[in-house]
Amino acid sequence: MNRTRAKNFICFFCVLIFLLPIMAQAYAAGPEDEPEKGLIPASSTELNEASYADGSLYEPVPVDVDLLYIGLSFDQNAVYEADFRNAEGKGFRIGTLDGDRCFHAFAESANPVLMVRPERNIYVMLDELFSTREEAAQRAQRYLGKVVSLDGSYRVIIGPLRDSGEVAYTIGWFALSAEVWQEDCLAVYDGTGRLIDLYVGAEELAVEPVSDGKARTEYGGELYYGSFLLRRWEGGRLTVINAVELEDYVKGVIPYEMSSSWPMEALKAQAVCARTYAVRHVGDYEEDYGFDLTNDTESQVYRGINGADAVTDAAVDATEGLFVRYRGEICEVYYFSSDGGATEDGANIFGNDQPYLAGKTDPFERAKEDAVIKWKRWRSGAEIAERLRQKGFEIGKIVAIEAEYTELGNVAAMRYTDADSVCVRLEGRDGYSFLALDSACFRIEPDEYGFTFTGRGWGHNCGMSQWGAHAMASVYGYTADEIIRFYFTGAYTG
Repeated sequence: MNRTRAKNFICFFCVLIFLLPIMAQAYAAGPEDEPEKGLIPASSTELNEASYADGSLYEPVPVDVDLLYIGLSFDQNAVYEADFRNAEGKGFRIGTLDGDRCFHAFAESANPVLMVRPERNIYVMLDELFSTREEAAQRAQRYLGKVVSLDGSYRVIIGPLRDSGEVAYTIGWFALSAEVWQEDCLAVYDGTGRLIDLYVGAEELAVEPVSDGKARTEYGGELYYGSFLLRRWEGGRLTVINAVELEDYVKGVIPYEMSSSWPMEALKAQAVCARTYAVRHVGDYEEDYGFDLTNDTESQVYRGINGADAVTDAAVDATEGLFVRYRGEICEVYYFSSDGGATEDGANIFGNDQPYLAGKTDPFERAKEDAVIKWKRWRSGAEIAERLRQKGFEIGKIVAIEAEYTELGNVAAMRYTDADSVCVRLEGRDGYSFLALDSACFRIEPDEYGFTFTGRGWGHNCGMSQWGAHAMASVYGYTADEIIRFYFTGAYTG
């Protein structure tokens, strides 16, 4: 080793000895602005602490929700036939759900499989009226007919028949005193294809699995608790609704919103949010479809109990009856995957100006590598214009885009301009969601043909970050209540 290299080595060694303690301290501390437990309180102090420090100070608004109606198959996904299987091998009761959502049975099948479908067929109906189903069934055997209940009595029908010629032939062959009968009905069959009954003129039916305990029913490849309501929908199809208890519903949401491998306190916070959302949105789809919530992201993802396990169920059980509250009221909660550094005011995202939906810098997410979500999307000026026209705006190819940002760095509004200086300004999520961008935190870079959107986070950025909840629980040891208090300013679980 020559003198110059030896001298350099000695200098390097001395510098290294000097820097080692500093490097070790920096490594232990992590990023400069990464929080440590106890340094950054999970609960905000911007509002009067009495509003959330002790929930008993406020009279909690009672929650009177026992049974939810969840749409499983509806609108474009309505079905021509609904097939159910009792997972315990027992049968089904057939009946109705009254205005209080109580089940009333009027028939039963011992077969573990049940099929319901709307029908409109041609039959020959005997003129004779029967007071009991047994009397009608005896007469029906003579003609290989079926029994239907109609206007408080029982009738015998023969068919279905193809056309008027076959109707005339049947009446003549048996020398019947009868009439042609054609009317909409809901037909119920068992697993062998045997007709259990035809419910003439019925707009809806309910089916409930027979069980010695908590029944589980397979529908559409998923397992569900509760009973099912079937309602006529246009085009000879059925809307299928799961009538399920609130806590069982939450157990069917959690596994599809968080993995059971996530920390228990994060799962508990998610359970409280899911329960709160459900109660707050009862009746959202009553007018259009006759149920409370959808089973997809329009409400919350709900797939029954196939994805649930002991861990996710435990998170629900541990928080049973708990909601996100603000001064006793049930909150309007939102949650999403990742905020990219800051949540946003509800007023700037959904036009919902609530004190507990105040946006804030989120210092927790970065502690989890998976939470740092970055994305990039490119859209041409012509494509953006077409998407705006689909929203009802008359505008040409977009040549300029200007984003308006909040103090937290999220997009609050977007201004789109075409070559003729026609301008469209849209606020909140309306400004960018139609472009299928992944969050409210992004920057825009134009090029010759379009625009590149580069962003962080995943979701709408309002309310609770799921990855932030993960980090708060797993890295910093915060509880579910502290997670709720951080993301919903002034709120608490109660």
